[in-house]
Amino acid sequence: MNTEGAIRVLLVGGSDASMQGISDALSDGAGVEVVGETGGGNEAVVATGELSPDVVLVSVDSLIAGTDGIDTVRTIIETQPWTRVVVITRNTVRYLVPAVKAGAAGILSPEAGLDELLLAIRRVHQWASYSLPAQ
Repeated sequence: MNTEGAIRVLLVGGSDASMQGISDALSDGAGVEVVGETGGGNEAVVATGELSPDVVLVSVDSLIAGTDGIDTVRTIIETQPWTRVVVITRNTVRYLVPAVKAGAAGILSPEAGLDELLLAIRRVHQWASYSLPAQ
């Protein structure tokens, strides 16, 4: 697959089934290239620095034990300010304000379809924000 010009995406979250589904869906192309996957925390921050993704998808519901997803978002933004972050959570109401305060450009439910996910990635990549209303 030719990924030149594709939006580079890093997936941050544990082995959660929804993150695996996201990885599988994005691997089909659509102008998006998954450049890596991490469990969260410092591993995610290091991977962001090494892989230079355009967008990082952080599943705050499935991070490795002892990892705070909002702190991970904040640290990624502080160390890589040109990287855009989308928080994925089942509890969008609870995490919306903390995610935005941490610097996230978007928030999305893991139940969102592929079209919504791609729309969110493309919007934040263009320096817009994105929020799917709570279900």
